[in-house]
Amino acid sequence: MSRDVKVKKGLSKHLLEMKFMKLSRDRIQKEEEEEACKALFYNQISDEMKSSSSKFILETSWVICEGLKCGRRSFKGMNPVIERILEMENNDKCTVKKVKEEDVDITAVEMAKIYQQESTLIETVGKKFKNPKFNSSSNKRRKFMKPLEEEEMKNIVNSYWIILNKINVCLFFVAIIMNEIKQENSTTSWEAVPHDIMVPVPIKIHSPVILDHSLPMAHGQLPVPQTPHNISSMGNFVEPELSAELIQHGWRKFWSKRENRPYFWNKLTGESLWEMPSLKHAFDPVTDPLGICAGGASVNGSTPHNDTLSLKRRSSEEVVENPVIKKFILSGPWDLEIPTNVIIFERSPTILAHPHPEVESLRCSLTAKLRQCYQELCHSRKNIDAPEDSFDRWLMERKTVDTGSDPLLPSQCYPEVSLSMYKEIMNDIPMKLEKPKFTGDARKQLSKYAEAAKKVIDSRNVSSESRKVVKWNCEDTFQWLRKTVGATYDDFQERLAHLRTQCQPHLTEAVKESIEGICLKIYHLSSEYAKKVRDKQSEIYKEQGITEPLTPASALTTRKVWCYPVQFAAPCPRLPAIDYMVEKDMISLRYNKIDTVCIHTQYMQKLEQLYRYNCFDDRKFELFLPRVWALLKRYSTFQGKNQLFQSSLSLTVMECLNRCFGVTFECFASPLNCYFRQFCSAFPDTDAYFGSRGMLSDLKAVSGSFEANPPYCEELMDSMVTLFEKLLSESIEPLSFIVTIPEVRDPAPSAILRLESSPYKKKQVVVPAFEHEYRNGFQHNVNKADVNIRSKNGLLVVWLQNPPGFQRWGPTEDRVEALLEAFRPGKERERDKQELLSPSRINNNLSNTTQLQNKLELEKSVTDP
Repeated sequence: MSRDVKVKKGLSKHLLEMKFMKLSRDRIQKEEEEEACKALFYNQISDEMKSSSSKFILETSWVICEGLKCGRRSFKGMNPVIERILEMENNDKCTVKKVKEEDVDITAVEMAKIYQQESTLIETVGKKFKNPKFNSSSNKRRKFMKPLEEEEMKNIVNSYWIILNKINVCLFFVAIIMNEIKQENSTTSWEAVPHDIMVPVPIKIHSPVILDHSLPMAHGQLPVPQTPHNISSMGNFVEPELSAELIQHGWRKFWSKRENRPYFWNKLTGESLWEMPSLKHAFDPVTDPLGICAGGASVNGSTPHNDTLSLKRRSSEEVVENPVIKKFILSGPWDLEIPTNVIIFERSPTILAHPHPEVESLRCSLTAKLRQCYQELCHSRKNIDAPEDSFDRWLMERKTVDTGSDPLLPSQCYPEVSLSMYKEIMNDIPMKLEKPKFTGDARKQLSKYAEAAKKVIDSRNVSSESRKVVKWNCEDTFQWLRKTVGATYDDFQERLAHLRTQCQPHLTEAVKESIEGICLKIYHLSSEYAKKVRDKQSEIYKEQGITEPLTPASALTTRKVWCYPVQFAAPCPRLPAIDYMVEKDMISLRYNKIDTVCIHTQYMQKLEQLYRYNCFDDRKFELFLPRVWALLKRYSTFQGKNQLFQSSLSLTVMECLNRCFGVTFECFASPLNCYFRQFCSAFPDTDAYFGSRGMLSDLKAVSGSFEANPPYCEELMDSMVTLFEKLLSESIEPLSFIVTIPEVRDPAPSAILRLESSPYKKKQVVVPAFEHEYRNGFQHNVNKADVNIRSKNGLLVVWLQNPPGFQRWGPTEDRVEALLEAFRPGKERERDKQELLSPSRINNNLSNTTQLQNKLELEKSVTDP
């Protein structure tokens, strides 16, 4: 019986060979193969075979195979040889299993108990040795023993001495381990070191005994102990004891088997010394931030150890006179090895709280919520979008007048209405104006402005006179648009300017109260959110038993010191763990499995180096990752999407400022974009561990050379100029400020006008637009190709200096010309290319220049800070 095979009509062959028909082609080919198989075996496979179940049993467990016998077997015992072999194999397995079960280990304690309980074994052994045949003194003849040679006796005594010395060392290390266990159990943190600590010291073992057989000895007389001739006596090394202060600083005493004398090792720093370590004066970052006045007074009146021996413990023959200390220098678009020349007045510690990931996460979420609320208020009340970057400028403007405790959210400001926010919203009433590109765009913008102005004046409760003026000007504009044919671009722009002049005063009066309401609403919400953050911080302090300072401590003296990082009045609480993930050249830090921030590997190394220079309470880097996470989270929330807020000058410009004008300090920077390791920043709480000297408004500088590149905020720039003129008028020491501000003249900000008319201005130059570059504010997590941004505005450079500062760092023609050359676009790429071609020569030149500059600075700075 034959079965008809159905022929299906499908797609054409040429269509199936196309790339996008690959899946359909594979599916049709598979169906054809299945049909061909069915047609091939259709007469062999019945329907009953298809519907029947499987005849195989699948068992997932191997337990049923445990009782099976392995090996060859004969059918019903027909082959006795094979049965005998199987029986022998089974007997061998049983014997091995029985031996393993009987082989039981007995501990030494159980064996001792058996000896105590069964005394018969001891008695039997005792009776054996009581037997006369084992008594050698009575039965055997005493043989004459030849006395040992002197060299053999020395070897035996030396072996005995080495064994005793090893036992001594073992006992010593056992005592150290027991002491460390006791110390760890008695404290909750590595900082809490108990005062009463038992310090193990090496046990004094007398010199080994060498028998001198040349001396006559009477019969039965013991040999007289003699001092060895070839072994150095231990009495040459005096073993001083460690004081409690040295123990608290991590010093421990050990014994050197190689040198056969004690040495000292610090478990906190890893330093090892041969002689008694000296206790340096406690590091005080307030009075001596650079540690240059730390004395070398030793403990217990002993003299300080030699510098050659204090660097490293090594063999006596290997000690060199002038060892070279290697210093790690991190390469990148910065120079963190330049020391400061800035002298300030001593200041009191800040009462700001240490950053905590939980608190920072709450603060940033509330700030993002406040930003969204600002956008919704502008859209609902004025039917406009919030002005671009207006919220970020509001945060900066509020920081100039805010006296609250929160570093980000304004909470105590006067006046409550922000003038910058009010102006920016008012400039977008009735609509946001942009410079049109074409004549048609200018005509549309004029028409839309007239319609928006008429709509606003109709929806507000204003005087009849204002309503009449606005409507009349709008209708006049519409008639002009209908009648005028062939108007130029300038005609439309002039008509728009005339309409704004006539309508804007009346529109401002109509929406004034509403805009002030938006500003007040945002400020009150910010104060409320700041209170929530403060309560959360207080709750964490209370849980960990930390007393929170309420008022800042007043400075006891007005001493002049080198500038130093911000110090906290309260101790740091315990911080949670942060997840650390590396992907190619980016590092991700994640807190609570939700909040993730990213940073480039090179900038992570930069933060680590800054942390090593400026953090004094976490030498073990146990709190490094939580503090880095808080730093990145704060700046990502503060910047928003504006890449120019944290922009910085190019690398070549900073090098030129340092080389020609002695600049070592940045007035507006952050740990992410700083060039020097000393700078002022917007957030002292998160940036203090990485070198921040606090906010610029709190800096009381006496001497030094500064660079100031402020973000574009008029109120902030005004306060900067006021501060600089005040410092220059009060100081009689060399003081210099190099200010760079975007040159915007439509209209010109008051800060530019004040700089140009300042009595301390020594020179000013303008770098033209598109002739200089900035470094991206997000340079820590963007591609290297996107770091440099060409500026569309000119740059105004102004030198503010007092007479001593002008004498030392004056803007001569050669220096100014070198600075303008450093501003040239592409200069940084040329520098990088030259460094790749000859890195050693450039590094040597830079190091020589830095050394020469430091030498000149030391020679000139004769004033005592």
